[in-house]
Formats: sequence, structure tokens, C-alpha cells
Amino acid sequence: MRSLSGLVLIAIVSVLVSCALLGGCHSGEHAVGAASAGATGIATAGSVDVADAPPPPPYFPPVGAALGDMDGDGHPSVDDAIRVMRMLVGLDQQYIYADVDGDGAITVADVIKLLRAVVGLEQWPFGYPEPANQVSNLQVQAQSPNILVTWGAPADTELTVVSYEVARQVDGGGWSIVAAELGPTTLQYRDTSTQSGTHDYQYRLRVKYILSQASLYTYSGSLRFTR
Repeated sequence: MRSLSGLVLIAIVSVLVSCALLGGCHSGEHAVGAASAGATGIATAGSVDVADAPPPPPYFPPVGAALGDMDGDGHPSVDDAIRVMRMLVGLDQQYIYADVDGDGAITVADVIKLLRAVVGLEQWPFGYPEPANQVSNLQVQAQSPNILVTWGAPADTELTVVSYEVARQVDGGGWSIVAAELGPTTLQYRDTSTQSGTHDYQYRLRVKYILSQASLYTYSGSLRFTR
């Protein structure tokens, strides 16, 4: 019986590869490629800004969804497995919810584990993604003719930090990225592009983790600075 189940799973994986390469094996309201309607939200004033966060990948489960639950319906399905397979073969951006076994990479093993749950051979749910926590203690200091931005590394998460992104706002205008990919061990940024005269500067920072996971923004206070 165990050998038969293994053969069935191998056959299903083969079908899923074909489905992924052809763009999906189903149709309807939850077709492959459709993003969840709940992928954006309203920011908490003065703290984080969800609306300014990057757009989600094609399959963005709602907050609180289990690993492998790519459509956010609370159950494992072949549809979920197809979505994971599309990420595996490079047709869609990889995302942390597809890392079913939590080893930091999306592989065939994730698809097989998900399919085993579909047929009742694995206990569901598998677990939940580690939190994409924000930085702590974000501060700005005037060090003429520059501004020094410092922060503390995110705590209470086992996710691997890939980089930090720093953006700046001047005199209440729009946000512009001043450092897109600071290294994972970097805990400060020196802004050498300050403007002449007296202006109000504010900074925001987010953490980028493995598998396209990113924290919400952390905002500094405003600093009036003269150069």
C-alpha cells in the first residue's frame, strides 16, 4: 500500500509539472496568477505603511495562512501544489509560503509533502511562516554635512536577513530609496546626499528576508537639518 501511494504521488507530481509549464490545470475565480484581494491594507498612523509596501507575489495567502496554503482557503489542495510547482520551475516569484518543509528553499520535496497532506498521509497544517519582524531602535543623527541612520537587527525570528532598504522623505514630500540593498550585517547608513539649506528629513527602513519575505516599514522621527 505504501509503494502504491508513492507511485500515485510520483504520477501526480509529473502531472503538476505539466500543469505548471502550461499555465495551470484549472479555471475560475481562483485561477492561477490571481492575487488575493486582501493583499494590501491600511497603515497604522506613525508606525508602518502597508500601502507603500512592495506588491505581493502572484500567490499571496492572507496573514495567518499555513505553509503550503497558497490560496488561503485553509485546506491543502492540488491547486496549492500547482502554485508551488510554478514557483519551483521558475514561472512565478518564489515566496515563503511555498517552503512547506521550512528548510529555506522551494524543492520537489515541498510539493510531495503538500500532496501527501492532500491524500491524508501527512498531518495538516504543517506550520506557519516565521514572522518577518521589523528593525528596532531606528534613529537619525545630524553629523554635518551628512545624516547618520542607525538601527538594531530584527529580533525573535529565525528568517535569514538578505538586505535592508532605506528610503528618505524631505520636507514631507514623496519617499525615495537612498539605499536599496544594504548587506545583512549592516546596521547603519550615512546619507551623503543631503540638500543645501535647512530641510526636514525622515527615514523609513524595511528588512528583506529569504524567499521574497519583507517586513513592514519602520519610521524614524523627523530631523531638521541644515547643510
